[in-house]
Amino acid sequence: MHHNTMNHSAVTTIEAPSVPVSEPGQGTFAAIAENVTQLESNPGTNLNTIDISGLREHLRDMDVVTIDAVVEAKEIGGGMQFTVIGAADVTPSIRRMTFAHAAVMDGITDWKYTAQKIEGGALATVIVPPRDKAKIKALVFLA
Repeated sequence: MHHNTMNHSAVTTIEAPSVPVSEPGQGTFAAIAENVTQLESNPGTNLNTIDISGLREHLRDMDVVTIDAVVEAKEIGGGMQFTVIGAADVTPSIRRMTFAHAAVMDGITDWKYTAQKIEGGALATVIVPPRDKAKIKALVFLA
């Protein structure tokens, strides 16, 4: 937002920080730039197989779900169940993100992820070992 009362002549030059900025500018741009840097640092990366547009769309879905979805968390035996719903324009992002995360995360660190479509969104179920029960409860759906 621009404020008409701001005195631009009073703005002084700013020295570069001694610590590199970890997120320069807009979050999606920064995440893509960071991923490209990581990919380029690996000489074995075949850039012809990288889908930056797909990453951009996934990051967009993450923003939409984080900001516009409503998440109801419920403890179940062995884990948590998350009902994730939103307006009609949010529902596709909810479903894409929930199903993508379930597919990628299922089985990692002994966590069992499942997802299913429901009216207006998705239902995500995460079953964890007893040692991780507090962690999944604290992380909720968005982490």
